[in-house]
Amino acid sequence: MSAQCCYKTNNLPIFFNSNENLVNPPPKDHLQLVLIESGCTSIQINRCRCFIQSGALIFRCADTQAHVFYNKKLKAKSIAFKPEIFELQKHNFLADKRKAHFFQELPLYLFFEVNPAYVGVLPIDNISSPKVYALFSSAIYELENKPDNNWQSRVLVNLIELLLLSDDEYKRFTNKENLTTSIAHLTLEYIRAHYDKDISISLLCRTFHTNHTTLLRGFRELTGTTVGQYLIDYRLKLVCEALIYTSLTLGEIALKFGFKRASYMSRVFRNRIGVTPGQYRQNRACLSCNRAKD
Repeated sequence: MSAQCCYKTNNLPIFFNSNENLVNPPPKDHLQLVLIESGCTSIQINRCRCFIQSGALIFRCADTQAHVFYNKKLKAKSIAFKPEIFELQKHNFLADKRKAHFFQELPLYLFFEVNPAYVGVLPIDNISSPKVYALFSSAIYELENKPDNNWQSRVLVNLIELLLLSDDEYKRFTNKENLTTSIAHLTLEYIRAHYDKDISISLLCRTFHTNHTTLLRGFRELTGTTVGQYLIDYRLKLVCEALIYTSLTLGEIALKFGFKRASYMSRVFRNRIGVTPGQYRQNRACLSCNRAKD
């Protein structure tokens, strides 16, 4: 028995299914993100037969051609949504669907990309999988329980985090970033999956069984910056997305992305971005409204 629910913002729904079997396609004009939690499935996607095990994400649109051959002890969850919901939640205005530039900030290409290495199935590595599971579960919890007036924004910010993390995983999986098990690359992946936690050089050295000098030198050679600077910049990237696409308070955004205090986040944000978080949110709202009028 599947559990399914939806909410509507300006008549644009989001659906979740806690017992996804992959048989039915997502609704028309919707994008569907599926997490394979356990078990396996044999499925043909866009004429490519895939054997998919736990720890993978599947990205589907309504036009994705799929046929399930069998599921074995499959446990999967899915979330389906219209991409326009990000813009409508953001500023409460109707955008022309043809204006694709509205959505360039989010990696929605994952639902449409087809190439020899990728047909919409993305394996998640062991470092990132706990974060993916947590974000998926959090989004479904908010959809199912609606604990307060901000539940819609928390659904959106969890989806945004999932998409951005998946974008990083896609680049690694398709070798658009150098696929290597070097300490520097592992550190990079660790930061992308644990940005909301306290991350110290000592912790990273213990995790990857190395010393400070080797870790710091390799990371700077790979990224051109320090671990601390990269972590702050990555957090600020997520803060910017939350400011654009949700109405979460600065306090909730700060806690979600590892800043602990809104005052500290605001100070760092202004030093790096040049404006306060509130000014950034207002400026982007004005920019989007002006685009909608064009």
